[in-house]
Amino acid sequence: MKRLSYNDFLLIQKELASKIIGCRINNISLVNSRDYIITLSMIKNEKLLISLNHAFPFVCLANLDNVPPTIVGNMNDNLRKYVRDAFIVNISLFNEDRVFCFELQKANELYEKEKFYLYIECIPQRPNLVICNDKNIVIFAAHYSSLTSSRAVVKNLEYQPLNSNLKANNDAPTSIDEIKKEVEKYYLDSLNTRDKEKFEELFKFIRIRIKSLTKKLTTLDNAIKDANEKIHYSEIGSAILGYSYSPEDLDNYIKEIGIEYDTKLSPGQNAEKYFKKYKKAKRTIEMNEIEKTKAIQEIEHLNFVLTSSAYMKEEELIALAKQLVPNKYKSLKLKHEPTFIGTVTIGNAKISFGKNAKANNELTFKLANKNDTYLHIKDMHGSHVVIHNENPTNEQLLVGAEIALILSNQEAGDIYYTQIRNVKKGSSLGEANLLSYKTITLKSVRDSTKILLNK
Repeated sequence: MKRLSYNDFLLIQKELASKIIGCRINNISLVNSRDYIITLSMIKNEKLLISLNHAFPFVCLANLDNVPPTIVGNMNDNLRKYVRDAFIVNISLFNEDRVFCFELQKANELYEKEKFYLYIECIPQRPNLVICNDKNIVIFAAHYSSLTSSRAVVKNLEYQPLNSNLKANNDAPTSIDEIKKEVEKYYLDSLNTRDKEKFEELFKFIRIRIKSLTKKLTTLDNAIKDANEKIHYSEIGSAILGYSYSPEDLDNYIKEIGIEYDTKLSPGQNAEKYFKKYKKAKRTIEMNEIEKTKAIQEIEHLNFVLTSSAYMKEEELIALAKQLVPNKYKSLKLKHEPTFIGTVTIGNAKISFGKNAKANNELTFKLANKNDTYLHIKDMHGSHVVIHNENPTNEQLLVGAEIALILSNQEAGDIYYTQIRNVKKGSSLGEANLLSYKTITLKSVRDSTKILLNK
């Protein structure tokens, strides 16, 4: 979307003044961190989109479909507290600048009328949203500035005009219809960034967990290394017992090997100390190897989930978030239990893929036909890919192999493929063992397959 001129904003302000003064603000929905939709009474076909996009902030009425549920947070709370249910009394461009001033009126808890001002500062690189009371005192702002800045935006201080040097000019305005078309295109793009922001806590948790497990692996490796240096203590204990009947030979052995030996204790007691250290080292190695295997499997699984999340629907992301970080997403409701199975079509065949371990298990061992073709990346955690065709074409096999690579975040590698009849359940959920298979080796993934998955 292009940057709007002051004259473009004049056109928008005139349309808003003619259409929405007197309207009640029915609802507010935060699409993402910078775009907000306001639905209005008496205006059914259009909605007001406020964008604090740094490159081209704007306010405009447009035909916007599929308004998503709001993203909760501080901005949502304050907009709903001061703006929702208010009536729009007036709309102007404040101080002949690119700042929309909405004069609002709403009833408080005592049914007394209160006046608020909503300022939308559409200044590129420094857009802002500011709510003031009837005395023009700031009560909330999307972005505050310090008292020492050239223009302070501080709570409980009077709202000050901008000095942006972007006032009226001679630029020819764009038609209002052209502006709206650009706004509608922009809105579709803003929906695409919504999931990334809405589920940022989920992605953050996964990344932190992977980082924590990686550190744990280093700690476990160090502990195993230290324990391996003590695994020979069993031999030392046996040697001490062997030399216990010859004090002279025992003394020579202690000096030759350079081991610790407590002369206050008997040879048997000294040997027992080394046997205990050996047993402890052995237990440490065994337990840490088990923990290491668990950590590696969890890292591989989380990396797979993180990659496949790019191809998850909102219901699937909600289910994943409620599973991994329930406290952060307890307010989100699932309309139905998602399958975590995606499907694309190539020619006359559908290609399905699982987006987590449970979906992999469901797809391969319950939904797929025994003659369907199964694909999986070699020696890595990844998606089960199933071509629902007994004799897939070379193109279908290639796309299936590329999907297996993409969902393991790889650009090249080996992919196993075989018929479902040759795939048997492993010991853990989603694990598969192949009785026989062939291998496809790919050196790159085509852009066409990435586009297909993104669609």
